[in-house]
Amino acid sequence: MASKTHNNMNYYFVHFSHKENKWILNNQRFLLNSGNILLGQYITSNWFKCPMYQEKNMKFAVIGVENIKYRHKIIDMMNANSPIHGEINFVEIFEYSRNETEKLVEEKVDKNIVLFGNNNTKNKLIIRMIYHDKLLLATLPQFEIEF
Repeated sequence: MASKTHNNMNYYFVHFSHKENKWILNNQRFLLNSGNILLGQYITSNWFKCPMYQEKNMKFAVIGVENIKYRHKIIDMMNANSPIHGEINFVEIFEYSRNETEKLVEEKVDKNIVLFGNNNTKNKLIIRMIYHDKLLLATLPQFEIEF
C-alpha cells in the first residue's frame, strides 16, 4: 500500500529551471512503496508537467526531509550552492546531458528516460518525456532508492 512517508521521511521532486536559473520545488509529495528498494511515484501528470529547455542539460533532484517545513530551506541551500546540512536527510541529483536532450527533441517521440544518481549510481529517476507542440515536456517522475 502506498503512503506519503517512509521512516518518517517525506520525498519531493525538484527540477532546475534554466529560465529562472534556479532549482524549483514541486510541493506534491511522492507516493511511496518500500521493499528492497524505496519506490516513489507521481501517479498523474497533473502533479508535474513542465517544459524543458531543449538546448540545455536537464537537472532533477529528489529530496527527503523528516520535517516538511525544511523543504524550502533545502531548495534555498541548493540555489545558493551551499553545502546541504542540518535538517536535510536525503538529496540525490540526476542529470541528463545537453547532447541527450537534443536527441530527444530530434526523435520527437514520447519515452521514459532513466537517469542515475550523482551520489549513488544505484539510485534511479525515471521520467516521462513528451514532445508536443514543439515543446519537450517532462512528467510523471518516479524514483528508486537503495539504502
